Amino acid sequence: TLDGPSNPVHVSEAFKTEIEHSPTRQTVVEGDVEDRPPIVGVCVGREIELSSLNNSLAKVVFLTGVGGQGKSTVAARYFTECQQNRSFSIYVWRDCKEEGELFENQLAAVAEKLTHGKISGEDLAKQSVSSIVEIVIKLIGDASVLFVFDNADHYVDLENEKMSGSATVFIEQLLRSNSQSRAI
Repeated sequence: TLDGPSNPVHVSEAFKTEIEHSPTRQTVVEGDVEDRPPIVGVCVGREIELSSLNNSLAKVVFLTGVGGQGKSTVAARYFTECQQNRSFSIYVWRDCKEEGELFENQLAAVAEKLTHGKISGEDLAKQSVSSIVEIVIKLIGDASVLFVFDNADHYVDLENEKMSGSATVFIEQLLRSNSQSRAI
C-alpha cells in the first residue's frame, strides 16, 4: 500500500557528494522513443497556455482537457523553450500512456539515468514507491529539474481533482521538498 512502511534508502556520502557537485550543465534524461517529447514545428493559438506556464511559480502544473486538443504539444513547446532559456538544469520527459508501465518504474528509470547506471532501475523497481521517490528527490537535490509526465491521465482522480496512486507520492514529496524543480 502507499501508506505502508518504506524501505530505508541509504546513499553513500561519496556518491551523494559526486551527484551534488556534478557540473551545472543542462542534461536531458531520455528514455526510449516514447520517452521523448513530440517534435513541435508550429504551435499556434496556445500563447495563453504557454504564458501561464512561463509565469507560474507553481511546482506542479496540470494540463487538462479532452484527448487530441494539444496538451502534449503545449508541454513539448514549454519543454523546448525552457531548454533554450536554460530555465532548468535537468529535463525529464516520460510518457505514461502504457497503463501497465507503473509510475514508480518511470521514476526508477529516471534515477538510473541520473546516476549514469550506478543505481539500477531494475533493482529500484523492486523497492517501495516511497523509497524510489525518496531516492529521486535526494538525487535531484538542489538541481532544478523539469519533469514532464505525458499521458498520465490514468493517474488522475477526476472526481477529487488530484493525482492518484504512486504519482501522488511523487507529487507530495516534490511539493514538500526545497527543490526548485517542477512537474508538469
